[in-house]
Amino acid sequence: MRRLWWIFPDRSSIRQRQRMNELVWDHYQAAADRCGIDFARHDAGSVVVDGIGGPRPEVFVDGVPVTPADTVFVTSLWTFPHQVGDTFKQVTVFTVLDQLRFYLPVPPRLTLIGTDKMATALYLADCPIPPIPTFRFGTGRDDPVTGAASLAALPYPVVVKPTGWGGGLGVLLAEDERHLRTIASLAAGSDCPLVCQRYLGDGTTDYRLYIVDGRAHSVLHRVPRPGEVASNASRGGSTELVDVPARLLDAVGYLAEKFPVPYFCADFLFDGRDFHLSEIELDGVYTPDQKGRDTGVLEARFAAYERHHRQFLEQSAQFA
Repeated sequence: MRRLWWIFPDRSSIRQRQRMNELVWDHYQAAADRCGIDFARHDAGSVVVDGIGGPRPEVFVDGVPVTPADTVFVTSLWTFPHQVGDTFKQVTVFTVLDQLRFYLPVPPRLTLIGTDKMATALYLADCPIPPIPTFRFGTGRDDPVTGAASLAALPYPVVVKPTGWGGGLGVLLAEDERHLRTIASLAAGSDCPLVCQRYLGDGTTDYRLYIVDGRAHSVLHRVPRPGEVASNASRGGSTELVDVPARLLDAVGYLAEKFPVPYFCADFLFDGRDFHLSEIELDGVYTPDQKGRDTGVLEARFAAYERHHRQFLEQSAQFA
């Protein structure tokens, strides 16, 4: 594996790009340098496939020829509001690369399951640590709440989230139906579907498990800032690396079977008594905790990608 390239729709503003570089990409670049891997990000539109000029299709990315033997693509779907216009382009390029027999550590089918929070809850319904019961509905320009969804019977207060966002963005608390409909009217401006989940109460914290090769490599305990619902660092939450809670070990084995990939993140909420499965992120961001401690998750992740890529090529050669 010479190259590890992300398919990433970079429509960020100057300020967004600077922040993403500081929080994410600079750490990834440094880890890739330590591993001797060429790391880069490319827009889906930069992928060109020539199926006419020779006996086999040739693939170019920004003019550089690439093959399944030398390049691994991370094909995780990005669906923030400024990237919605790229959604179809991302999905189709992911599918094309899959058909061209590139090794994709985030398979197209699983990225769809991991991106939509309702799909995640349904796919993992029998997890030893159950998902939080979820209600999904659409919003639109004609009606803020589409599909004649009945919101009156929800167990208020509820946590409201865009179905396909991450990083704690857009996570709000709705105290009653009127409040929820107000939130939906704002989401309708971008036709953004929403999910609602029961609020677990003040003091709820979050455990992010970084799972590498089916095992919990590291755990980040995230505590929300007072008055916040989401515990993400981007929302002011505090972070600390901790040991794996024993009660989550069975869930790790289950999730490893449901997501047979080299790397993913599983987020669990803890309300002071019980754990609840919250989300899965197949391209979950890793950075050192607030104390600057780094457990080497990125290096372990990239090494796992390299092992699985090698195994993929060996299996492909057997059936060639």
